Amino acid sequence: MIRRPPRSTPLYSSAASDVYKRQLVGCSTTSLKTDSGEAKELNASSSSKPLHEKVPWDWLLGHWNIENSDGKKTKVHWWQPDPKSDYLIGKWEHEDGTLTMELAGWRQDTQTLSSHNYGSNGMYTEINFTEFMGRRKMKGSLRGQGSDGKIVSGTLEVHQVSDGLVHTRQVQSDGTVVTGKMTQVSAQ
Repeated sequence: MIRRPPRSTPLYSSAASDVYKRQLVGCSTTSLKTDSGEAKELNASSSSKPLHEKVPWDWLLGHWNIENSDGKKTKVHWWQPDPKSDYLIGKWEHEDGTLTMELAGWRQDTQTLSSHNYGSNGMYTEINFTEFMGRRKMKGSLRGQGSDGKIVSGTLEVHQVSDGLVHTRQVQSDGTVVTGKMTQVSAQ
């Protein structure tokens, strides 16, 4: 149950602020800004890796062209709305004219990079990267539905080969393997 300050307490008072700060102690939030703007750590685990060690924002941002071995071509633009944020946004333009929007973020508590992509006609993709082989290679589970209604699940591996070049390998549950080449067209 969320405890609120008395109605007589002004919303922006330190008393109201203290009530909300105390309620955050049990959640997965790792930092909090006080009324003065000072950052305070909450529940920070000494075994947690700093965010930048696993999250590929630095090499993933920008405009990319993607060509897959199944003949499909896609364009994506990933950007980070705030350089201090733990997420990025992607706008996907598929060759069939379908547009999808993606929100990818870092789950500190599970050490997972999670991506959710939604479009029209029931199209969606969910990817959860849980294996990180250095900063330039990651692997995780994939599940989605294409604009044709076909459900796909399996694994996805993403590997930055060099600046501006990324290779992907998708192994679907039926054994189908789709490889991809991502070429960066421009930076963010």
